[in-house]
Amino acid sequence: MEKTPQKKHRERIARIVAGVVAALIVVVLLLYYVPWPQRIRIDGDAYRVDKDAGSDTSYTISLDATRLHYLFREDRLTGHVTIRPAGGGDAVADHDLDRSLWYITDVTQPGTKDTVSYFSGFWVDYADSGPDMTQVSGLLSADRTSMLIEVNSDQDQGIYIAPAPDEQSAEKIKTELGKVFDVDGWINR
Repeated sequence: MEKTPQKKHRERIARIVAGVVAALIVVVLLLYYVPWPQRIRIDGDAYRVDKDAGSDTSYTISLDATRLHYLFREDRLTGHVTIRPAGGGDAVADHDLDRSLWYITDVTQPGTKDTVSYFSGFWVDYADSGPDMTQVSGLLSADRTSMLIEVNSDQDQGIYIAPAPDEQSAEKIKTELGKVFDVDGWINR
């Protein structure tokens, strides 16, 4: 039995609709699961600013990270961070940032529209006495060229600002980040 032109036309429309629906499903899944990356690289001097720093304030930092922007999910952070005393010695932090455990989000001051990125996550070290979880949080400037990072564990604690070779440079970065967050309150708690 031969198909009528009207039946052929309906079948063609049904195939087109099915193809469009399938394409939309693929696009939505791609937008949900596939991020677009933004590179973050901060290398150089870091200045320790927390109240327990004493005279030991000179450090170096290397943050090589990628912010993974998702359309329908929370953004994630992946990469590696290393913080060392400037004079040498054991690293305060030398860890990978696992994207499933590290969140990053933009925060905007409503009155001024100033924006910084807040990130947080953790890593776990295993020692003879058992696991030691280190909580880390921080801020990135809007242009991703400066940061404040807080490392908080039983063994290592400190708040570092980078890139800042001295207190004056650290104050400039604190002022910039302070337009959105209470940085001094964070440091002095």
